[in-house]
Amino acid sequence: MQPLILGIETSSGLCSVSFWQGGSCLAYAEEDIGFGHASTFFELLEQIQKTSGLILKDITHIAVTRGPGSFTGIRVGLSIAKGLELAGNLPLLGLTCFEVGLRTVSHTPHTLFALDTKRNDFYGAFYENDQCVETGIWTKEDVLERLKKQPATLITDKGDVFPDPILPHLLRLTAQDVACTAEHHLLKGSSDIFSKDPFYLRPPKVYE
Repeated sequence: MQPLILGIETSSGLCSVSFWQGGSCLAYAEEDIGFGHASTFFELLEQIQKTSGLILKDITHIAVTRGPGSFTGIRVGLSIAKGLELAGNLPLLGLTCFEVGLRTVSHTPHTLFALDTKRNDFYGAFYENDQCVETGIWTKEDVLERLKKQPATLITDKGDVFPDPILPHLLRLTAQDVACTAEHHLLKGSSDIFSKDPFYLRPPKVYE
């Protein structure tokens, strides 16, 4: 039987949830809220259960982003996922936003991520042939300097800050992307990519 995956994405201001199976989204709901993921998530979960006719007992796996991103959002998503994992004795497939973005956006052998931290800098990662070789907190100038040294596909969720002729690929992560990426690695047998631990590039602060 093909895995039926509950996808959860709360690492940014977008709260989204999906049911995913066999390369297709069976149901999806989202709300761009900024804050308040904990209360909004269960409203969205109820929506997709109604539209799909599925219930939580039907799912076989849970996929969730584990960072980097909003500390509160990551904490909420992982806490919900771990609660459902324990309640249903289900595998939890935790992925970083970089790992999901790498699968979601078309890219070249060299890929540079610059995801907005909301503090005038970026959560950065550099990939070579789908292998992460560097991560950190980078300024806009850091990103531009790296692109100057090594031309790469720039994937960002804040493309309007980068000057011409740079044409970044915009990333808007959703629960569909998370579930699709998890299914890919699950069927590929690369389960070592999954983790239940939050992925922070900066010490967390509870007010985010």
